[in-house]
Amino acid sequence: MSIFNTLPPLFRSTDIEKIAFDHFGLNVKAAKLNSERDQNFYLSDISGQEYVMKIFNEEEELQIVDMQNQVLYHITEAAPSIRVSSVVKTLNRSDILEYVHHGTVHLVRVLNYVPGQQLKDMDHNVLSMLKLGNFLGDLDHALIGFIHPAAKRRFPWDIRNIDFIETHYSNLWDQRKCHLIDHFIGQYKKNILPKETQLRKAVIHNDSNDHNILVSDNKNTIGIIDFGDMVHTYIVCEPA
Repeated sequence: MSIFNTLPPLFRSTDIEKIAFDHFGLNVKAAKLNSERDQNFYLSDISGQEYVMKIFNEEEELQIVDMQNQVLYHITEAAPSIRVSSVVKTLNRSDILEYVHHGTVHLVRVLNYVPGQQLKDMDHNVLSMLKLGNFLGDLDHALIGFIHPAAKRRFPWDIRNIDFIETHYSNLWDQRKCHLIDHFIGQYKKNILPKETQLRKAVIHNDSNDHNILVSDNKNTIGIIDFGDMVHTYIVCEPA
C-alpha cells in the first residue's frame, strides 16, 4: 500500500477541534479544506489567529513529514522575504503529533495560516508569469544547501521518474495519447538521459501550481504553500 492507493483520513471537525485543544493548546473552530491524499482543516480562534491542521494519510512516512517541516525552518532563515508557514509545536514541544484514531496511527501537524490570495484567483498575464518565474528562482536559490534524506526518493510526481510513466500510461483509454507519451519518453531518453550528469540537481518544491502560489494585491508573488511533493531532482523541473 502507498499514499496513492490508500483512502485519505476521515476526521470530523469536532475531532479536529478536540485534537487542537488537547495536544496543541488551541481553542479553535475547524472547517474542512480541500486535500488530495490527506485531510486539511482551517482553524481559527476568537482572537483571529488562524492555523491549518493536516491529518496525514496513514501510509505517510514520518521522515517525509519531518522534511516538510525542516524546509520551512530553512526557508525562513535563508530567505525571510519568501512567505511560508511556520510550525506550531504540540504541548510536548514536538513538531509532529502521532495520533491514534480508531486503531490507526496518523501523523498530525499544525501550521500558522499564511495570508494571501492564491494565484488561481488572479488574472494571468505575461508580467505575472515573469514575477512567478523570478519568485521560483529565488525559492530554489534559497533551497540550495537544503539536505534531507527523505528528499532522494522514488516519487511518481518527479518528472524524471519515467519508469513510473512507462508502467502506467498504457492504462489510458485514448491510444493517441499513449503514442504521444511514448514519443516524448523517447525524446527524453535520447536527449536528456545522456546529459543527466550535466544537469543541476537539488531539492525543489515540485508543485508550484496556481493553488499553491500566494500573491499580493498588486500581483507580486509573495509566498508558497504545500511542500508535500518535494523531491531531489533537476532544478529546471521547478517551473514545470
